[in-house]
Amino acid sequence: MKLYIWNILQALDRLAHALLGGTDKEYISSRVYRYKDVNRVALWTYKTLNWLEKDHCEQAYADCQVGADFSGNDEVLK
Repeated sequence: MKLYIWNILQALDRLAHALLGGTDKEYISSRVYRYKDVNRVALWTYKTLNWLEKDHCEQAYADCQVGADFSGNDEVLK
């Protein structure tokens, strides 16, 4: 049951990212990691997520690098 819930949460994360103009291949945490240096909201989210789980955003970014295609519209976080 835990794995089922985890898979649903991951799918919702990717759906939210796609709705924000990103791709379905990337997590919001990965995008936050990429924009932490240029956007205050991304930086705050980055710090909060990494406070909850050490290196959360870095790990999400690394996980998404396998077969990465970040060709979505990132205007929301710019």
